[in-house]
Amino acid sequence: MMFRDSMQIVRYQLSSMFAKQTSKELFDDLLPNVADRYMESYKKIKPLVKNKFTGHQNFDHSNDSKYAMFLWFLSNEIWFQYEDGLTANLVQALNKALHGCHLPYDALMPDIFYLPHTQGIVVARKVILKNYLCLYQGTTIGRVGDKYPTFEGPLIMYPYSSITGNAKVPRDYVMSNTTTFFMTQKEYAKIREDLFDFHFIGWKDE
Repeated sequence: MMFRDSMQIVRYQLSSMFAKQTSKELFDDLLPNVADRYMESYKKIKPLVKNKFTGHQNFDHSNDSKYAMFLWFLSNEIWFQYEDGLTANLVQALNKALHGCHLPYDALMPDIFYLPHTQGIVVARKVILKNYLCLYQGTTIGRVGDKYPTFEGPLIMYPYSSITGNAKVPRDYVMSNTTTFFMTQKEYAKIREDLFDFHFIGWKDE
């Protein structure tokens, strides 16, 4: 499936799912940048996950991993090239409806990333992510209050793991299934107190 055909499919899906007509000229204008960004990510990540791409050597919108990445690149280009929040948000919503992932159009995703299974992936805005990011199903990268995690380099998050708060994630880090990388309990208690006027019973500052 060629990228231009996929752009037509995106516009058809937006029309049928959200009853919104979008500009063919806008999508055609964005096509080169979206295709280049997708292919650059694909070429660099492919050697590391080549078994996952067996039988899918070309771009194919029916491959959910590839199409979810393509839709995020598209939504991101719409926002940063045109600051068209309405259309960017529609593409983001389409990605969520089709693949069950929350990837904000203005998220600071890296240039090189891979989504083996998209269902349940959540990425917060303002988190600066690094290249060679791999997210499996049910993974969360989020904030707590105004605290965001920071990253030093390549990261793999296996299913249902999460990184939140002001966690500092080292380079070449791997999160095993269902694990959580979180801020300290004391820091969390302070944020809960500030946000919700909630006090832990028996909490004592040291």
